[in-house]
Amino acid sequence: MDTTDSPNANLPARLPAASSRLPAQVIVAPRELAPATPPSAINSRLLFRGLARNWWRILLIWLVLAAPLTYLIFLSIVPTYQAYSMIKIESNQPELFDHSLMARDGSGSQPSYLQNEIESLKSNPVLDLAISDSDPNIANYSTIKDSLDPKTELRNRLELQILPNTHWIRVAMESKEPKEAADIVNAVVNAYFETTKDTGVSNANRFKKKDFNKILSEGLTKFEKDLHDKIEDTRGKLRELALRGNVEFEKPKLVPKTDENDQSPQPSFNTQSLMQYTTTKDHLMQTEFQIMELEARCSAKQVEQQQAEAAGDSPMLSNNEELRDRIVQEFKRDPEVASLIDQIKSMTEELEHTKGIVRKDADPSRIAAQRRLASLNKDYNELWKTKSEQIHQRLLVPTSASRAPELDSLVEIKRKIDSLKITRSRLTELINTFDLEKKHSHADTVEATFLRDDLNRFYNMFDQVHRKLESLEFTKDKAGINIEEKHPAEVPRVPNNNKRQKYMVLLPVAILFAVLGLFLLLEVRSERVGDPDLLSSRVQSEVYALPPLPTTRTTRKLSGPVIDDQIDRFIQRLDHLRFAVCGDQGGDLGRCVLVTSAVGGEGKTTLAAQLAARCGNAGISTLLIDADLRRAALCRLLDVAEGPGLSDVLEGAKIEDVVIAVQGGTFSLLSAGTPVQDASRILQGRNFPMLIAQMRRRYELIFIDSPPVLPVPDALMLGRWTDGALLAVRFEISRSPQVERARRQLDNAGIPVLGTVINGMRSSDAYYGHYSFDRQRTSPANPSNTI
Repeated sequence: MDTTDSPNANLPARLPAASSRLPAQVIVAPRELAPATPPSAINSRLLFRGLARNWWRILLIWLVLAAPLTYLIFLSIVPTYQAYSMIKIESNQPELFDHSLMARDGSGSQPSYLQNEIESLKSNPVLDLAISDSDPNIANYSTIKDSLDPKTELRNRLELQILPNTHWIRVAMESKEPKEAADIVNAVVNAYFETTKDTGVSNANRFKKKDFNKILSEGLTKFEKDLHDKIEDTRGKLRELALRGNVEFEKPKLVPKTDENDQSPQPSFNTQSLMQYTTTKDHLMQTEFQIMELEARCSAKQVEQQQAEAAGDSPMLSNNEELRDRIVQEFKRDPEVASLIDQIKSMTEELEHTKGIVRKDADPSRIAAQRRLASLNKDYNELWKTKSEQIHQRLLVPTSASRAPELDSLVEIKRKIDSLKITRSRLTELINTFDLEKKHSHADTVEATFLRDDLNRFYNMFDQVHRKLESLEFTKDKAGINIEEKHPAEVPRVPNNNKRQKYMVLLPVAILFAVLGLFLLLEVRSERVGDPDLLSSRVQSEVYALPPLPTTRTTRKLSGPVIDDQIDRFIQRLDHLRFAVCGDQGGDLGRCVLVTSAVGGEGKTTLAAQLAARCGNAGISTLLIDADLRRAALCRLLDVAEGPGLSDVLEGAKIEDVVIAVQGGTFSLLSAGTPVQDASRILQGRNFPMLIAQMRRRYELIFIDSPPVLPVPDALMLGRWTDGALLAVRFEISRSPQVERARRQLDNAGIPVLGTVINGMRSSDAYYGHYSFDRQRTSPANPSNTI
């Protein structure tokens, strides 16, 4: 039976016409209750049926949690749009050589001047111009308007990138408003363009181009003269070798001859040594050029520092405006400096207040305030001179660790010069070794070969130096950089980072899985009744299973024979239960059975009615007593009018006046009767056992429908006067721990458990097997069909 005890529950099963005498009664002796068994194994089918049973609760909790959280995500997470602009910058001051170490930054992939322009784009003049002097709508955007420090906020939001192996700089910014991102990027690019248009050089590149070019030109001119002298000297040596007549200049041979008939003199210096000598000479020449250029930069730096010192600025801060701002910020965060700044502000306010109330300049209080303020400003300047150098050195540590050091400081340039001088000395020693080996060969051909190689190298270097001088002369009055192209930013149409949709999809799914997991955990902990064997081991009694009866809904869907087959199966299981626990008494006194359950809603009332009807149809005089005085349901279930019953008999009414014959006289019903206030008091008196003793003489079987065991003590009081109890449970609804507790309480009260009945077990056929009619039934209207 798969429905609870209610007016809409199924009536007792229809009964076959014939009945037979039952065998002798089986006496069930009470046994000791075994200790509590461990929880049963997890049954996935029970878990999924539990989820299906609670689908509306799961859906309700999911909606209550997911709806507000999804709306909160919609409000809090806003998609961002990225706008970007492109700037192509070319340098008008090419490096001396393409492979010079000064021509690349720390990564070895981009020109160093582009990194300088990156710093220039983030400098204060550019950002000030972009915020204040550009489009007036820029100041009204939330990025600028809602920020306490707009420049710092804008500097952090800008994304500046040098595209690899190009001269393009990408300026980008993300914002919640697409037009805001495009307008701010264009404002920064336009401000940078206006800043560099007049100066022609980057603000980050502070060394004087004119001084550098002048010093470099002087060095190149001197180097050109030295090359000219070396060329003339080498040509003179070659002429001397030619006058000796041992060298053929028309057909110089730099590799060993393979022709055996060639009898011209051959050098003993091999080809591999000649190649090493040539390579070493090239490296030495390139190193000398690098040293010359670095020395020019060093001289320009020294001139720049002298000018800065003359202007009263710190040399270490004149090269990097961004670094100076960071030093100022760190200086103001110092506790001593912060306290001094507060004193200066307080004294300034006091002086302004004094000026407002004192009209004379010579007032002592005003003079004292001015002297105090001057003293504080002097202390501030002294602290700046003391702490600024320390802060600068501290800030240089993470800078040098995070990226390769730029050759912008005088110390770094001198360090590089010293390193190149060491390289030059080593190359010179190696060349001297080659010269010594060449002298030991005693061959004019070897000497001529090296001289001709030196002469070609000197000519090439002379040509490069000459072209560099012409380039410096050509660019001496031009800007250091030139902005070739500028692509303004466009308003983006598609979000660059849209996490809102992803979170709005993932959150409800995550909440659904969390709620399902919670209900699965509750189902696992509840240990629903599903397996008769496991239940039998836990309650230590025989377990019987009754299949579900067809409901009104299934009756409309299924055909007549199918419904009849389901009813026949139910009757078979019910007869098995009747024979096992309610056999013939075989004596003068009838048998009394208590039908109860652990909690309400387990189908005990329907089970009692079905058993009473089946036993009465079998020819056994049966009485069904509705002892559930709190929630009487048998009258509604059997469609009997309410009237006097058990409560009235216990109060003194005659039993003959209240017992009702139902189902055409199949069995008798003693209803609950008039409602009473204290049901336990009435059932606990002496009248009830006297009533049971009297009814035992009249009826062979007595079924008592009692309240559940765990909520109220009525079943324990009634069970003392019965032969035993039937414990009703519901398939996949009842909880095994509750059934086990009810069994334990019945044992403690001395009430033997005749069996445990699982109502509505859908898999009973698979467990017990199905044994139905296989022969054609005889119809009374057509006797000829009888076999």
